[in-house]
Amino acid sequence: MKNYMKKYWWIIVIAIFIIGLPILLNFLVFMPTSQLSVGTLQDWMSFWGSYLGATISSLTAFIILFIQQKNHKEEMASLRFEKQRDDGKNRMHINSGYTKLVENNRLENQKNRQLQRNLFLYQQEIQWLNVLREALAKYISAFQENEIWEIINSIPVSSFESIQQKIKAVYKTLKQADTTLNLVISENRKTTISDTYQKKLADNYACYMSVVNDIQMLACLYYNKTPISNEASDNLNHLIAEMGIDSKNMDSNQYSELAHQLIKPLTDILEAFRTLSQSCIKEERQRIDSIMNGGDSEK
Repeated sequence: MKNYMKKYWWIIVIAIFIIGLPILLNFLVFMPTSQLSVGTLQDWMSFWGSYLGATISSLTAFIILFIQQKNHKEEMASLRFEKQRDDGKNRMHINSGYTKLVENNRLENQKNRQLQRNLFLYQQEIQWLNVLREALAKYISAFQENEIWEIINSIPVSSFESIQQKIKAVYKTLKQADTTLNLVISENRKTTISDTYQKKLADNYACYMSVVNDIQMLACLYYNKTPISNEASDNLNHLIAEMGIDSKNMDSNQYSELAHQLIKPLTDILEAFRTLSQSCIKEERQRIDSIMNGGDSEK
């Protein structure tokens, strides 16, 4: 109750003022006369009716205005709060949108940089593939079956020295092609040419060189010359023993038959070289193409 009176003391003051003002006026008017009041009872009834009606109406209007003002303040406070909350949400939304935009830009830039890097690597690898293709072409061309046939056919009708020079030229061409190919492969760490693949190339190369060595040994046998450094392969010794040939007294028919047996593996060796080369180019092309698709070129 005390708290209520403290809060609305001004209403009590107004009520006392409204009620006390007519009494005060009546007292002031009464002072010069001997009557307690001025006017008749009907006059006072009319006055109090009008006065109280106006007072109640004014007080009611005042209370309504007060309540409306209070509600208005509460509504304004609520609107400010909602506006602040909405502003906060908008800021959060803007910040979130900005963060997403920055992240999208970062990812896009990263993607573009990766694409440029892949394109650069792709161009480098394509250049290397062209060098590899050229080296393989020279490598295969160095293994000439026709040239070996020419040497074999020349042995009975040419000098031993001439045959030796031709065989040395074959050795030189083969070794240069093999060295060049190995250098090209070793220059690219990212190549898919595995050790197994290189071993197959090396094995075929060794088989081919063995045939050339046997042709040189055959020339030495035909001319009864002592080989300088090379020795006959197990295959050549086996053929001589199987055919019953006297290596120190070989006639032309025995020579021709033995030569044909020696060069039989050349066709298979050359075909293996071509197959390996085609497989190598195909695998390398697939590896290089995968770079543009985001693949890792390093193996």
